[in-house]
This record gives sequence, structure tokens and C-alpha cells, in this order.
Amino acid sequence: MVTLPDHFWLQEFIKQHKNYPSLCVKRSRAMISRNIINDYFNNLEMTFAGINPGNLINFDETNMCDDPGQEMVIHKDIKRPEIIDITKSSISIMFAIAGDEQLLAPYVVYKAKHVYNVWIEGGPERTAYNCSSSGWFNSSL
Repeated sequence: MVTLPDHFWLQEFIKQHKNYPSLCVKRSRAMISRNIINDYFNNLEMTFAGINPGNLINFDETNMCDDPGQEMVIHKDIKRPEIIDITKSSISIMFAIAGDEQLLAPYVVYKAKHVYNVWIEGGPERTAYNCSSSGWFNSSL
């Protein structure tokens, strides 16, 4: 079972991330009505009716630099922010959770030609490891 964060976690999260700029939202998107939101979730509920929640999976990937002393720079004047000027290699990690609250095993991708045993020693149980020339996920991974 997944333990949800409490209000103390949320307070700490907000305190730690207070200096992050918020994204601009178009006025037309900000003026969405309660009825539109309710319609969306009602349609979503009908779409997923009869589907086992364990078959609904939400996933997200993140990238971690292996140089903890490196300061990351985020460009905020572009449509899609990106981290730049990282001189060390990076590791991509995919996290996923099913609709029945089952946390799936992480999937780690190294920038390398081969995955070495020493890289997976002591890793989380059931974690899957792979590699790519870029260190990023691609369609074959």
C-alpha cells in the first residue's frame, strides 16, 4: 500500500521550492469552468468503467546528474525548460504506479554501451536496468 504525504510534507515541499518560477497559463485556460472540469472527470470515469485499476498505469521519468556539486541551470525563456551545461553523465529513471496503488519497480537507464554489475549492486529490489547511447529513454527501451 502506498503511503500518501501528509500536510507536513507539503509544507516542506512548498518551503523548499518557493523560489521556482511558476509557469505562465494562458487566460483562456485559466478561465475554465467547474462544469468543464466535472464533465472531463465524468467522461474519464465512463471511459475507464470496467477496467481493472491495476491495468491503468501512470509513469514519469526524471534525469539525475552524477555530479552532485554541479549547479544546474534552467532556461525559463523557452517553451519547454531544459537543464543545460551539465558536464558529467546522467542517469534516467522511470517511476510508475498502477491505479490499484501498486508501485511498480523503477527502470534505470545509464549512458553507456553496457550495464556493469557494480552499477546495480544495492539498488532497489526488482529494479530493471538498461543503457542507451544518450542515457535517455527511447522507443526501444
